[in-house]
Amino acid sequence: MKNLVFITLFGLILGWSATAQNKTAKNLYQLPQGMTADDYQVGLVVLKLKEQHRPFAQDGEINLAALHDALAPFGDYSFTRLFPHSPRPTEDRDHLGRKLVDITLIYELKLNESVAIPQVIRALLPLGIFDYVEPKILDKITFIPNDPEINDQWHLDLLKAFDAWDITTGDTNVKVGVIDTGIDPDHLDLRHNIAYNHQDPINGFDDDMDGYVDNFRGWNLPSNNNDPSISDNDHGVHVSGCVSAGTNNNIGGAGIGWNTRILPIKGGSGNSISRGYEGIVYAADQGCDFINCSWGSYFKSQFNQDIINYATINQGALVFGGAGNRGTDDVFYPAAYQHVMSVGATTITNARAGFSNFGYTVDVFAPGDDIWSTLDSSKYGFNQGTSMSSPMAAGCAALVKAQFPWMTPQQCGEQIRVTAMNIDSVTPNQSLAGQLGRGRVDLIKALSGMNTPSVVLLDAIITDDNDEVYIPGDTVYYSASFLNYLAPTGTLNALMTTASPDVTIINGSVTLGVMNTLENKDNYNNRFAVVINNSVAVNEEITFRVRLTDGTYQEDYRWSILVNRDYLNIAENRIHTSMIGNGRVGYRDAAGTLGLGLSLDGTISRIYEAGLMVGQNTGTAKVVDAVTGEPNQIDDDFRPLLAPFRVMNGPVSDFDGRGRFDDSQAGADNLGLTIDQRSFAWNDLGHRN
Repeated sequence: MKNLVFITLFGLILGWSATAQNKTAKNLYQLPQGMTADDYQVGLVVLKLKEQHRPFAQDGEINLAALHDALAPFGDYSFTRLFPHSPRPTEDRDHLGRKLVDITLIYELKLNESVAIPQVIRALLPLGIFDYVEPKILDKITFIPNDPEINDQWHLDLLKAFDAWDITTGDTNVKVGVIDTGIDPDHLDLRHNIAYNHQDPINGFDDDMDGYVDNFRGWNLPSNNNDPSISDNDHGVHVSGCVSAGTNNNIGGAGIGWNTRILPIKGGSGNSISRGYEGIVYAADQGCDFINCSWGSYFKSQFNQDIINYATINQGALVFGGAGNRGTDDVFYPAAYQHVMSVGATTITNARAGFSNFGYTVDVFAPGDDIWSTLDSSKYGFNQGTSMSSPMAAGCAALVKAQFPWMTPQQCGEQIRVTAMNIDSVTPNQSLAGQLGRGRVDLIKALSGMNTPSVVLLDAIITDDNDEVYIPGDTVYYSASFLNYLAPTGTLNALMTTASPDVTIINGSVTLGVMNTLENKDNYNNRFAVVINNSVAVNEEITFRVRLTDGTYQEDYRWSILVNRDYLNIAENRIHTSMIGNGRVGYRDAAGTLGLGLSLDGTISRIYEAGLMVGQNTGTAKVVDAVTGEPNQIDDDFRPLLAPFRVMNGPVSDFDGRGRFDDSQAGADNLGLTIDQRSFAWNDLGHRN
């Protein structure tokens, strides 16, 4: 005989069904898992106004009554249009078919620093007037100070810089924007390689009418003035020297870029970069070919990707970013954003430096261990980190641009990427084969000419043409556009594979044919397709590889999907948790990676573990539960029967959630339970908390 038990969990919590199940729900925001107040800038929110509301946009105001009503409970606030001097696109796409980006409706909202940023975001998103509302991520510089007892620039020998300089010594018309902690403008080995703006001398006037008064030698974004000098950390000085310290001048050392010019842009101080992405816009608008970002964050942002797209597609610049210094495959931004050249670090033996990140998002490696370069007050010293490898690669790209001035910056970046020397077999790199990008920059080969294609996958679309919740029996489609930056291909083929037995590929081969230089093709009318098998596990992540081949040319791209999910995130108002299909509460797994835990206003979870426990003491004592029994081992007595889902137009509340499980996995302790799980959420003030 079965006992039927009804249990209500978190009945007053506002909920949602997961983004895939209810994409229109906009008031669901919570901070990304792991993000704390140290990772974003207190008192600041970045938001992008929808195009249809442009008539209400002014430089220091958005004249919409509903917006001001929503902000009234948070006290004093002000708006600033972040990019009033940047041009608005007049077309939808560029000549390569890439979608142009409008950044003229991006604002920064400033509030009292005591205001909870997630709460503000949840108040604004439901208005439906913004493309996005996000915290302002705080980026950190990525170097590791070091003082080894060596006194040579080994990286120049490794990169064959001396041979490369026989081919080209760079071009003063090629500019690299260095967004960092500032520069020593009087450094004897840097001052002659600064990209001075002779159209706007220091006289108190905006002579070139670009919106910046006297920006003769760069700009200071945090202070909004024309002095990009360092204040308390000469990280930016060292990075600048890696790009292009003076060469052949009988002073100090040599920079890889030789005659390449540096545009100094101060984006922060100390160990933090608070205005890095504003710096990217400034550099792109000032005509930089390449932009170096030796800093970043492990948190992704739509605003930041917008800025990268603007710099790349609208303005034609190429951004370089250090891949990060955790020594793991953790994804680090901006390096991992689309269109950015992500650079890892190697040692003198071409081994991956132990501190350097790796993985499938890293494009190329360059020397970054014990790098000797410029420091404040015309001094020199050693530092290490992907902070050093990124400007090294940018300097190499600048030499390619000097040698082939007809190449776009993106083509120059692809040239150093596809000509890189494979380092998978170098000890101890073997265990990371395939996760070290195309290898270590080979400057001589990069300068030898355009001899190979470079086809980049862009604008991928993953869909089941339904609710975007991928369950057994669903067909999932994958399509993308492909852009060839370099030499023409022969007959280019794309093959999709996976190691997972839990999906069946029903269309895994696409012929793209001949792709000429700068030609764009897509497979929107011949999509890759896979069917999810019934054997798939709950919450299984399945990874696919798309391999492009044309003779000896080969390029791999990877994508993954989470299928058969059995939990429901509840994050609509102040209290956030997850409804789990196996008797647990807050988190599906012991590691706390699946689910939201239990938090207030999207901050850190208040629980480590929670779950249902049911027992009887009549006759034989029995207990069934979903909490930790033996150390580090969660009991798994409940079996999902009906994965949690949102009941659309539910009869009880503004949001009704439902699920079902039984205790059939409890073995001898089985009590014969079938448990219906419910969650309810109301939006009215009397119940919202």
